[in-house]
Amino acid sequence: HFKAAREFYAEGAYGKAIAELERARAFDPTAKDLIFNLATVCEKAGRTEDAINYFKEYLGKELTSSERTKVQATV
Repeated sequence: HFKAAREFYAEGAYGKAIAELERARAFDPTAKDLIFNLATVCEKAGRTEDAINYFKEYLGKELTSSERTKVQATV
């Protein structure tokens, strides 16, 4: 699902990318990279509220200081 999401993202098919990332997340709901990717793709798709929610969830994970700073600036 992650590979398919990357392909859809590259094509600009953000809705399909989000669906695939959500399917991938079903297998690993705690994967911080999937949460970050969902936030990023939602932001690209104009789904601002969803993006913010995913970024906030991501901030609840164990992050490096640079990861945290980058996302806090985005939110």
